[in-house]
Amino acid sequence: MPIIGIGTDICEINRLQAVHDRHDERFAKRVLVAAELARYRTHSAPVTFLAKRFAAKEAISKALGYGIGQWVSFHDIEIDNDAHGAPQVKLSGNAKLVLANKGGSTIHLSLSDEKEYAVAFAIAE
Repeated sequence: MPIIGIGTDICEINRLQAVHDRHDERFAKRVLVAAELARYRTHSAPVTFLAKRFAAKEAISKALGYGIGQWVSFHDIEIDNDAHGAPQVKLSGNAKLVLANKGGSTIHLSLSDEKEYAVAFAIAE
């Protein structure tokens, strides 16, 4: 299957920590779907979890050819992990529609983080 698009994003974890400190869970609710929000609430490093999801959703929206807010919303994209910890992408709403309209069916996603940054790389095909 041909590649439709690629996207990448990097997120400064301290920047999200500052947003989290100011707005508590409100920002997380804007970015995360219900299942992700439940994991965020029990995660040992919730801000890092949020930063990785934020970067992932930005990268996926770029791979689809749109930024978040143009056609695709944060809530159109859900990130889970398989039994081995690899990220799995579930699209809904406009994100699912955009991928299908471009002839795609799969999003590949890689996530990583270090002390200061979370990074995501996505391929739509």
